[in-house]
Amino acid sequence: MDLESLLKLIPQRSESLESAIDPPIGIRLPELEPGKVFVKPRLLMAAGYGSPEPYSAPRVALISASAAVGKSMLAAYLARQTKNPYWDLGRFAMGSGFFSGTLSSAYGVSNYAAAIDDMQNGRLCLVLDAADEAIVASTTTNYVAALANLAEIVRDTRSPEYAAIIFGRPETIQDTYFYLDEASVPCAVYEVAYFGQNEAKEFVSLQVNAAEDTVIDELSQFIETFFDRVKEAFGADSWDVVGSFLGYAPVLDSMALFYCESDNPYKELKHFISDGGKTWSLIAEMLESVLERETEKFATSFGGADEAKRAFARSAYDSATQVRWLLSDEVRTLTADPDLDLVIRDEWLDDLEHGLHQQFEDHPFLKSSRGEHAANILLGFTSVAFRDYVLAKYLMEPDSDYLEVLASYWTQPDVVPSPMLSRFIRATVAEKPDLTLAPECLMFLFDSHAEQITGTEPTVLYLEWGDTDDLDDLDDLEMRVTWRQVGAKESQSCLVSSPSAAGEVELCRSISMAAIDLPGATVRVGLQLGESDLGPSAAVRCGEFVAQCAELHLNGTAADGRFDALVGTDVRCEKVSGGVRRITGARSQFTLHVPTAPHPWKPFCLEERDERPPSSSDLLFTALAVRRIALWFSRGGTRFSREKLDTIMAKGRASRPVFDFLMSTNRIWIDGPFYRLDLGFSIASVQSLDLGDTSYRDLIAEVQEAIDGR
Repeated sequence: MDLESLLKLIPQRSESLESAIDPPIGIRLPELEPGKVFVKPRLLMAAGYGSPEPYSAPRVALISASAAVGKSMLAAYLARQTKNPYWDLGRFAMGSGFFSGTLSSAYGVSNYAAAIDDMQNGRLCLVLDAADEAIVASTTTNYVAALANLAEIVRDTRSPEYAAIIFGRPETIQDTYFYLDEASVPCAVYEVAYFGQNEAKEFVSLQVNAAEDTVIDELSQFIETFFDRVKEAFGADSWDVVGSFLGYAPVLDSMALFYCESDNPYKELKHFISDGGKTWSLIAEMLESVLERETEKFATSFGGADEAKRAFARSAYDSATQVRWLLSDEVRTLTADPDLDLVIRDEWLDDLEHGLHQQFEDHPFLKSSRGEHAANILLGFTSVAFRDYVLAKYLMEPDSDYLEVLASYWTQPDVVPSPMLSRFIRATVAEKPDLTLAPECLMFLFDSHAEQITGTEPTVLYLEWGDTDDLDDLDDLEMRVTWRQVGAKESQSCLVSSPSAAGEVELCRSISMAAIDLPGATVRVGLQLGESDLGPSAAVRCGEFVAQCAELHLNGTAADGRFDALVGTDVRCEKVSGGVRRITGARSQFTLHVPTAPHPWKPFCLEERDERPPSSSDLLFTALAVRRIALWFSRGGTRFSREKLDTIMAKGRASRPVFDFLMSTNRIWIDGPFYRLDLGFSIASVQSLDLGDTSYRDLIAEVQEAIDGR
């Protein structure tokens, strides 16, 4: 179904219906926003609705669309093309007799009978926009009463042309269909689909052309490259997967805006092509611009031409407020937190809450404020990309009291993690390395990281104890999380606040392509789930490992001999516990190092030393132990306080066997109140686990052989 086919089902008038002397404001046809171009959307017949009987042609067309895809632009386009009346239902007080009364007041009593006759005989169609806003403004009861009046007008006509077209979001259109169906009014239901790939590219080109007057030469290449990078980032070449993001008008608007506002589009383009790592920063920037545009939309609707009132509105609906509301399960009870110093008139405060909630009802990131979003807030987003971006922003500046609520939604089986959450956080950490995450964020981060895309050089996620020279903090030590792509020298790293008082780290579904080195801590996985995954490529060293799931599934991978890539799954701890009853999967690639192991762990316990060569996990943990010691020295050049380092090792925050080996080989020696370190090569190689440095690689092998880190 294309737009031209729809137009053929709408009466084509030779002239617009003349309005009364003082018509209601809701019948004014909106002008096209300056610098914007109408791009014809894709229309589909909506599934799940019964077809009208053959003898009974649809009287009303219902058009369903997600927020911000251009419902109002489409409604205005249809009204303008066919010269039929346009009504913004959100600007009326609807109720019993609404349509009859408004036809009379809008076009004059003398024209009322003719207008009704035209509707019943295929010569007039009411284009009715903003059904969602109408329900908010008039209540559902009054909206239904108004539909009953519409049914009385159109029920008896059998013209093939529509007498009315109603626009709304999916849940509103579904309700409207059932109300009219009960009133014996046949309806045809359409949905505005995401743009196809070609239409999406055309959309960006037309918007840029409208703003710039001429299309910049590199625009086509920029669009192609951006689309390719997003497909790579999503791990899918199919438009069925990426279409909900790349085919969504707000994202495409932001892409066009980004291009137009760049001082040097060609330079930005070259950066984009040469550095795929910038993809996530650019995607995040575009999504942030969508939030900023929502702020400006509210400032305009609330403040009008009053700049002082607009500034107050911006303070009440900034991106942080939107994030908080998008993740709240009690939106209707939320209040704004505006800058009260900007208030000039008290009535601004009186009107604010209603205006905010009305604006939020049509947020472009949400499917709806009802339906799925009421059951689980994480299922109510239009795209997983929007969900993960909002989650990432929240997790980096969370309200710790609400993290437990979010975790309860996250662990529900209908929520499917994606790699985007980890990538958004990683992109922010690259720009803000002084960021500190809350420990409750780790379950989200590890689940997301485990979904990373195959077919590229993998990234290993490391979680280790942080470093401090404050001896009083050693019992409450922060952690450090690091993203490092295999084979790369650079990494992204930030601190994680200290775990709970019991020294526990809570994870959820998965530990994959990850190394956790937290001697003395308790690492919990499963969080009361039915099943959790370990591997592929996971190494854990901790005090106690607790599996709270009913079944633990082991995912294997082929060995490649590189310890920075990890192989199989290796858990090393003093105690293993939890309610797990069954262990399945790649059993041959799971090794457990623990003094005693109950069922079902015992078959995996490595009880006796053998002559096998060091595993990748052996080498990895040795490398991490060496790095752990080297990091203390890197804080003060080549020396570090003897008293502090002895206390650090006594607290188990650094490896005594590795330290003793480095002392025995004169790589560490005593210099008065200090220890000094000289490994014979750059300490930067140790910090980055740089296997390209042969001296560093030889040292790890030497330390491993000496201390038998297995």
